[in-house]
Amino acid sequence: LREDGNNDENDRVDLSVFDDTRNGECEDQDFRACLSMQRLLVALKYYSTLNILDSEDDLRRFQHFVFKVYTNNNFVDDYVHLSMKHEHQLEEIQTHFVQQHMQNECDLSKCVYTARHQLLANQANTKLALQLDSRLRHFQTMFDELHFYVLHLFEVGLRLTNKEKAGSHVEADDDAKNDDNAKPAHFDADFARTNRVLSARHDLASSFERFSPGNDGRYDLMVAGNEKANGNDDATYLDNLYRNLKAKGVENESILKLQQVIKDHEYDTESLDTDFEDDMKSANIQLYTDDEECSKVIQNELQLSRASSSSFAVGFRFYYWPKFKTLDDLPAEYESRFNQNDHGGYKVRELYVEKKYGSFKEEIASYRAEKWNLQIYNERVRVKAISFLSSKIVKETKARLRHDYRGLELYGIAKGAVLGYPNLVCLTLYCDYSELSAVFTGSFRKKHPFETLSAVKRRNSSFWWWSKILRETVEAFGQSYPDLKGPFYCGMSMVMTMPQFQIRLNGPVSTTKYDAVALQFSKAHGMLIQLDNCSGIAEYVRGFNCSWISRYRAEDERLFFGGYYPINVQGVKLMKTKQNFEDVLLEMCELDKMLNGGYSEQEEFVTLLPLLSGASAPEIDAYVAGTFGRYRKAKTMLNLNLHELAERVLHKGVLVWMMHTLIKTSFEEEKAATVSGIVRSDLDKCNLPRRQLFDTFPNCKELVISTTDEYGGCNKYGAMYSFSLLSFLEVVKSSELVKIVIKANIPDLSEQEQYGDKCWLDIFWMDKEKKRSVEEAYQAQGYSIKLEPKLVEDAEAGLFERW
Repeated sequence: LREDGNNDENDRVDLSVFDDTRNGECEDQDFRACLSMQRLLVALKYYSTLNILDSEDDLRRFQHFVFKVYTNNNFVDDYVHLSMKHEHQLEEIQTHFVQQHMQNECDLSKCVYTARHQLLANQANTKLALQLDSRLRHFQTMFDELHFYVLHLFEVGLRLTNKEKAGSHVEADDDAKNDDNAKPAHFDADFARTNRVLSARHDLASSFERFSPGNDGRYDLMVAGNEKANGNDDATYLDNLYRNLKAKGVENESILKLQQVIKDHEYDTESLDTDFEDDMKSANIQLYTDDEECSKVIQNELQLSRASSSSFAVGFRFYYWPKFKTLDDLPAEYESRFNQNDHGGYKVRELYVEKKYGSFKEEIASYRAEKWNLQIYNERVRVKAISFLSSKIVKETKARLRHDYRGLELYGIAKGAVLGYPNLVCLTLYCDYSELSAVFTGSFRKKHPFETLSAVKRRNSSFWWWSKILRETVEAFGQSYPDLKGPFYCGMSMVMTMPQFQIRLNGPVSTTKYDAVALQFSKAHGMLIQLDNCSGIAEYVRGFNCSWISRYRAEDERLFFGGYYPINVQGVKLMKTKQNFEDVLLEMCELDKMLNGGYSEQEEFVTLLPLLSGASAPEIDAYVAGTFGRYRKAKTMLNLNLHELAERVLHKGVLVWMMHTLIKTSFEEEKAATVSGIVRSDLDKCNLPRRQLFDTFPNCKELVISTTDEYGGCNKYGAMYSFSLLSFLEVVKSSELVKIVIKANIPDLSEQEQYGDKCWLDIFWMDKEKKRSVEEAYQAQGYSIKLEPKLVEDAEAGLFERW
């Protein structure tokens, strides 16, 4: 394809296909019989014959073509159809286009379309280029993008050919020739071959601005607390430490003494961290300051810092709607027994962000980032949003309310509402402008471990409108399983252990459907992360398919934002060692499900059981041991659903490690036992978690236990798992728990005539003598205990809980 203008009139393209303006979407999978594809490929061929930046005649032809022949709606709808329905046929489409419409393959090194596509803000400085109006420039940008999408994805390593995926493209991998004993555990030969293929093409992609080494990485899970602060990093770190000590109530005299000790002995961040690495009492700082409370706070802050810098965080779940301004917790009707969100220990109102600007337009005018200015918004973003506003996909993308998600009620969006101009602006800003998007996403996480929440909120308030509208776009207009299916890939530029295996993507997180794309963004010593939503509560996660609106649709981007439900971490692959930990992380993810109110159908836990027993066998890889160690320390909340554990956990070995014997009773049996005086004795450990569960997760502060099925165990299918509250106290009294919630559903309204309106907790609580002895025992351990009713998510059906 050429853009030199030396085309004879006989070379012009037959445009009769555009006489048929019907909806071109095909019914089958053959792109050759698809009217949309026919129009799109002919248009691409015609565009290649025009030199619109140097020839006034060609510019007039192009203007006539996009405004009169292949009008905006048809072009946008056809292009969306290609990416949504024929993405899997791109290899065939490329071969077909080269054979039918080109004399020779396009030379990437000389391709002007690719050069323009990969340099968003730059245009050729010809007289005609400078005269292009914003609408024509928009179409030129989209056609340049289309050219790259159809002809160059495989060449630059954003896709693998079918032959390459099958592994027949290379001889046996050099690593495979080595003796098996020389390979690390979990070595993945297929992953090594894929890396070999993509590495050979990496230089081509790295020349693009989007993939340049200076780019933070579009598909990186960015790490809270791992960014460098401006100025002297140690000074910033320590200044924030002093502020945190003051906020935690440490006496000013002790802080001044600490500052003097650090100055006199020339402590830096690393030496301070090393000093407190082991026993606090042996720390030199403790000896010098003689303030145990101060040292405890320092040690706790340093532990949090280590966790932040060695495992990733995915941002804060901020709130922008007035409803949340005064709430401590989410309303009970907006959560479920399977989905308890602890917000990282913060109250909801603490995560409420005040807006800084009166309008979205005023906010956009304030944005500051490299290669961004208000002119770009007026001439590019605005024009693109208007262009897509009348497209078929926008009209069909409607806000939806499902039983599992209440985002519409939370955000005040009407059911059936369609995407609007502000939604399209937010998507365009996020997808098309890497530098600006990086600043935006950075406002959801700490720059360093000691940055205060209020400081992060101040940064985020500069993006209040963008944050609010983009969150609504994902959570109200997005899709969940099975309309949105994993796996999804992202990367990290360094190797880090995982703090959890069901993660809430609170801040905006970009993923791609292609591991090749994520690998192009990953660094040589980084890692590839695979997420999945095809099981458990992750099926409810909302994500947004950005591929149809992104200027970089070759990346096939899926955006997650809000963290209302957690998504599963399915696997991790290390770039340097070519290790694949999918099987191991699957086991850990299954354990995490059980500890988050769910169940597991995993039949084997080959690696996990030795880890749970405290074994340090040499066959356990260092990354696996490190990841499990970080997971143990990062876990702050346990949610145990006894019915799910008893009925739906296949591997009884893990269940025995977690729980004492689980015994199910019905409501009638429990009531009869109480009446006859046969209640669980104070020594009865049935239905209780084991103490080693809290030893394994020493930083756990909150425990939720659901003790009935959703109907309170009141019918023949029902289940109730009562236990001795005094025996329970013996289990938890040595733990670090500060909040414990024991839940039991009462019979629903339709069953109350037969069974009454009491659950097992009600029945126990009516025994005044028992109640008094339990209250006294808990108070002696520093707990206050009370029984209260709570409305649950199906309250319209008459369901209530006792807490």
